[in-house]
This record gives sequence, C-alpha cells and structure tokens, in this order.
Amino acid sequence: MLVLVLLGMVVFSVLTARNLSAYVKENLTVTVMLGDNTTVNQAHLLCRDLYHRPYSRNIDYISKEQAQKEQCEAMGSDPSEFLGFNPFVATLEIQLKSDYVSRDSMKWIAKELRANPKVIDVAYQEDLMDKVNDNLRKVNLILLALAVLLTCVSFSLINNTVRLSVYSRRFIIHTMKLDNYKRIYQAYNTPADFYADNYVAGPYAGDSIYDKTSHLRLQNTFAISMLEGF
Repeated sequence: MLVLVLLGMVVFSVLTARNLSAYVKENLTVTVMLGDNTTVNQAHLLCRDLYHRPYSRNIDYISKEQAQKEQCEAMGSDPSEFLGFNPFVATLEIQLKSDYVSRDSMKWIAKELRANPKVIDVAYQEDLMDKVNDNLRKVNLILLALAVLLTCVSFSLINNTVRLSVYSRRFIIHTMKLDNYKRIYQAYNTPADFYADNYVAGPYAGDSIYDKTSHLRLQNTFAISMLEGF
C-alpha cells in the first residue's frame, strides 16, 4: 500500500508541474494594437485569421469604446472630456499556447503580427515572461528531484519487501533440492542357517551379511509467494 501511495505521489508531482507550467504561461497576454481606420468587420476577420495560427489559444477583441469604458472605471475619470476625442485604440488580446511562451518564439510572433498593415504595435511583458519561465524551471527541477527521490524509495521498499518475503519462507520455497542417501547394513559372523538357500557369492559371502542401498534425487522448484496486502 505504501509503495502505491509513493508511486501515486510521483505521478501527481509530475502532472502538477506540467499543468502549473501550462496554466501560468497560457495566462500571459500579448496585446495587438489596431489602427484607427480598422473597422469592426476587419478586426473580426483578423481575429479569425490569427485564431488559426499554431500559437493562438484564445483571442479577445476589445473595441475603442469598450477600452474607454474600462479605463474610465479604473481611473474614475473620462480622458475624452478634456481631450475632446477617444484616445484609446482597438486591441486584440491574444493568449498563446504554453509551448510558444518564450523569448525566441515571441520575437518571430511579434514580427509576424507587425507585418500586418492593420497593426500599429505589439506589446507584451518580456521581463515578466522571462521571470515566469525561470521560476517555472526552478519549480520543475524541484518537483523532478522529488519524483526521482520517491521513485528510489518505492523501488527500495519493493526490493526489501521481496527479500523479507523470500527470507520468511526460506523453509517453504526450495529453488533446488538434492537428496543423496547411501545406506549399508553389515553384520559379521552370520548365524547358522541364516540363509534358507545359498547366498550369492561375493567378497563377504559365507561369513557376513552385507546389504547396500543408495538413493539420489534432484528436485528443482520455482515458486513466488506474495504477502497479503503487498
């Protein structure tokens, strides 16, 4: 039972590390700023096109009006009242797949996005991305070391359990058994009239009794005995 618990902890640690890494990376956002002349239909077409890219996991379109409303709620004031126009631009919030959240991947992804004439800029938190990758790498190493340790402990417990099981049944389980018996019955001064008939001639014929028997048996048995609850 203890071995199964340790093996379960190993599997749980590995899956937790992988899921944690994917969850954190996939919640990082890349902001794509669109030009003022981009219509809503054009923005939706761009969303559909980017959604089929291998690095895209989810895309949210935020119009200029929605961006203004969110900023007014966050700042408590409306900048358009004293500017006379809406200073915000429509954006696309792209959540990447975890395999593409790295410095090298973001370089060519940003270059591809900026090549679109409707895109005026691409923004993402490069420093935060590097810190997240470094911290996740440390967490993965710790969990990997824990998994290796638990695996070693599990194999050690299995090995000791098998050894104890075999040792406790060392008188029951015989892997090989050899029986070699030799018996001799010899008596000198044979009593008179001991033999009803003539005795077979031999080195001890006439004055002694010499009986010899031998038995040789080789038995090879293989058995495994499992303890209850193993």
